[in-house]
Amino acid sequence: KQVDCGDGFFFAAAMSLGILAVGGVVNFAVTDGPIWQSAEFYPLAMLGGLSWMLGNLMTPTIISRLGLGLGLTVWDLSNMILGW
Repeated sequence: KQVDCGDGFFFAAAMSLGILAVGGVVNFAVTDGPIWQSAEFYPLAMLGGLSWMLGNLMTPTIISRLGLGLGLTVWDLSNMILGW
């Protein structure tokens, strides 16, 4: 709790841009036709990504309040429970 971990917006923005870049590469890699045709879009997956982004946005706040060990344990446990 002694290190200032910031507000988490840069972390969330960098994570979102990385996910967007990898998603674009994978989308064009799995497309069978011309490059302007994209793969099928699943809106529920977008909602899952939104909840994951909100969790990543809250990570610095949780770590600063609970500490690194307990904060990451709670965060990883909630990822495992909600992911399965």
